[in-house]
Amino acid sequence: MAPVALTAPTRSSFTPAKISLFAGQCGLIAMGSYYAQLLELSIAGELRLAPHFAGLMVTFSQIGYVAGLLLIAPPWRSPGKPSPHFGGARRLAPLPPERRLIAERVVLLAASFGIGMFSVAVQMLVASASAATTESARGSVVGWVTGGLLVGILAAWPVANVAGDLIGWRGLYFVQAAAIASSALVMARILPTRLPQGSASYGVLVTTFWQPFAALSELRRRALIQAALFGSFSLFWTAAPLKLAQYDLGRTEVALFGLIGGVGALVAPMAGRAADRGRDRLIALGGMFAIAAGFAISAAVDTPQALCACAILLGAGVQANLVASQRRILSLDERAGHRLNGLFVAFFFLGGAAGSAAAGPLMTLGGWVAIPLAGMACTLIAAVLAGRTSPA
Repeated sequence: MAPVALTAPTRSSFTPAKISLFAGQCGLIAMGSYYAQLLELSIAGELRLAPHFAGLMVTFSQIGYVAGLLLIAPPWRSPGKPSPHFGGARRLAPLPPERRLIAERVVLLAASFGIGMFSVAVQMLVASASAATTESARGSVVGWVTGGLLVGILAAWPVANVAGDLIGWRGLYFVQAAAIASSALVMARILPTRLPQGSASYGVLVTTFWQPFAALSELRRRALIQAALFGSFSLFWTAAPLKLAQYDLGRTEVALFGLIGGVGALVAPMAGRAADRGRDRLIALGGMFAIAAGFAISAAVDTPQALCACAILLGAGVQANLVASQRRILSLDERAGHRLNGLFVAFFFLGGAAGSAAAGPLMTLGGWVAIPLAGMACTLIAAVLAGRTSPA
């Protein structure tokens, strides 16, 4: 059976408007998967759940995202050659029948899984932007587009904080659905067309998806590094609402926390330009140092300001490593770029899912200090792996 290949992309210079549109779409899609981080106390109260159980919504979204990369995205790809609310408790509604509560919980987690699964469109956008960009500008474009992804994740905080209070968490998800549907109509007009060539069954595409992962040691190492770093990132942001609830903060301050954390995403375009100049190893190591420093500050100083500093440093460090690695991986084999990128992202999102799942138990067992300690351990693992990676 002949392998499926994508038509060669037409190289072009992405205009600032198109880059902004791609980045904005990535942010909008990603946002819906992370509303639950801030709304977990409201959702838990209404559905009679323990807060850490509501936090599993984020975990299920991330697992769904991995499933989407492995089960939805492969038909695009060539088999390739190896080459919650703050400020007071919310009044609970009358207790529904137990059977209904169980059904609602199952639907909640299934919907979270589905949101994550179809958010795979983000990585399709990243790979499409990369494929239609010249080699000399690829790092910069990937940096801007993936920066939109991180901004979307963190912008979920103020959006959920304000809109969740005005229209409730159910209403917020309805509005998000309408926004995604509307934006899809716009993107359908501007996305580059890349048609598959040859023929292969869906089963073949899925079962051969792991071939590059087995063949490319650089892909494996970079995926492991990013899994450790994204695990620490998800650990922090899943536990942060529980920590912020311990401070006497108003709704505005809580909303601003997410925006402040998004400042770290501004490093993405700069990291991309530096990677285009062959400095991606230096960028990656500097990012790991920033992550470790952020966790150290948060462990040593118990104030909202220290938490903000940690959020900024984490965002910058994780984003710098992501851009450097993603640019390199997308360059390993251009005709299999979607496949390589999908494998990379799927693997490190498993690390993110593990981090978000561990946040609740760690807070319960060791309090807040367990979070930065675990985060520093993850960063140390990433640094050891990076030390074994040959320069790109």
